[in-house]
Amino acid sequence: MKVKFGALSPKLYEQIAADVPQFTKLDFKHFQADADAVTRLCIRGLLSDSETTNARKKIMKAIVKKASSK
Repeated sequence: MKVKFGALSPKLYEQIAADVPQFTKLDFKHFQADADAVTRLCIRGLLSDSETTNARKKIMKAIVKKASSK
């Protein structure tokens, strides 16, 4: 599963819905909100590039974990 994060990236639902059909709309809503928050903090300069990368890795790990558990 490959996901692009960032302000100009497609929504997570558009990128991975086919890979995780077991996800609900609420699952996508929560993960999208997390990704948007990280992007916003990065753009505002409140997260460094390394902090942004680490936060996005954690979101990706959470997505994979949730996909594996269902």
